[in-house]
Amino acid sequence: MNSAPILLLASERSGTNLMRSMFNQHSQVVGPPVAHMLKIIWRNLELYGDLCVEDNLRAVAEDCVALTQSKLTNWPMKPTVESVLNGAPCPTLCGIVGQIHAELAKYEGKETWFCKENDLWQFAAGMAHAYPNCRIIYLFRDGRDVALSMQSARRSNMTFRELAIKWRREQHECQKVYTDLSALVRCTKLSYEELVQDPEKALRKICDDIALPFEPAMLDWGQSKKAKQEAQNVKMWQNIDKPILKDNVAKYKTQVAPWKIALFESIAGDTLEALGYPLEAASAKTGSVVCCQSLREKAERWNLTRQIRKSPKEPARIDREQVIAQIRTRLLAKNRSENLTSEV
Repeated sequence: MNSAPILLLASERSGTNLMRSMFNQHSQVVGPPVAHMLKIIWRNLELYGDLCVEDNLRAVAEDCVALTQSKLTNWPMKPTVESVLNGAPCPTLCGIVGQIHAELAKYEGKETWFCKENDLWQFAAGMAHAYPNCRIIYLFRDGRDVALSMQSARRSNMTFRELAIKWRREQHECQKVYTDLSALVRCTKLSYEELVQDPEKALRKICDDIALPFEPAMLDWGQSKKAKQEAQNVKMWQNIDKPILKDNVAKYKTQVAPWKIALFESIAGDTLEALGYPLEAASAKTGSVVCCQSLREKAERWNLTRQIRKSPKEPARIDREQVIAQIRTRLLAKNRSENLTSEV
């Protein structure tokens, strides 16, 4: 399938599932739940060995397909490994992941696919290489609301300071990819606030920018059977089948302590302003000691690895963790066996 896939660059809790569900209602686009193929396989990629070796590439394809079948993702069809390997535009992880999406699009009778894999900015160049006619959307949200949403939803145990560093870094990564690729592929950007305040206007703009005809059905995302199933399957997606929450903006103003807002802005205030979000804390505006460059530089050096998931262990999440554990165990066993062989 020679499609022009749509790639979404965004931080978590920025309306990514909402946008995916909207595009999934389009007659030409399939937008499946994220299977985390890129992120999970990439972390273990060295264990697969040289992907120019057919057996290693096949193992990548097999594990990517397995991830689409976990209860958390539950794609409606299971691509064959042969069809994925034969159809992939290039023998890379990005080529494999793209072809798996293309197989689903073919199964659903759609022309192309929408991908919102987590941390997609890290793989955007590879995806653009595999699919030079791809289209990119950069979706962003006020970082203070992102941090509030992350903590409220118990998505991690990161502090507000750590979330500010993470959000700032992710926006810079997205903006760099956007700038680098905008001369090569169709790119557009939109704020979460624009999307929820006037969905039709926002979607018409996005569709026009990426040369996709707008369809009114995109506004009925919550009525689909798939959206209702996803809302029941995963607590974090419980709003997918509900009406747009137009007042779900600037909630940090009433739900976050002023000192926390000041701390966030001292770290990410430059990025907030660059994206059009005014600062609230006087300290961030006047350049006091809270906002000094040395604090930001120190914050960048602090450890960002405390991202332990604290969501309740739903059956779907447990099932995915088991799939990941099986992949990891098999890869480690394979490498131990190869090392022993080479020693002999």
